Amino acid sequence: AFPSGCPGAGDVVVIEVPHRMNGGRSISWAELREIAQLAKTAGARLHMDGARLCEALPFYALQGIERKAICAVFDSIYISWYKGFGGMSGALLCSSRSLVSLASDWQVRLGG
Repeated sequence: AFPSGCPGAGDVVVIEVPHRMNGGRSISWAELREIAQLAKTAGARLHMDGARLCEALPFYALQGIERKAICAVFDSIYISWYKGFGGMSGALLCSSRSLVSLASDWQVRLGG
């Protein structure tokens, strides 16, 4: 469970898939679904830092979980073109049209 009062409505819970700081291991499917439910119950949104998502897909495939199911538990997803795909730069933000539009506005405001 989350600490009392955290997260709350309007907050965002971020999960890195796979986790860079623990040797590239990924959170289990059961744990991922549990965190997603806890965030939803608290009124928080769930964001995936999926910069290296493609590297984690075989881990979930062994459990019979497809990429579409993994992504469906998140409200927004970031995927890097230069990490897992070897591109020179760039990223992809997947979410609702309104959030992507807001992110685009902030990108411009911040000089990106």
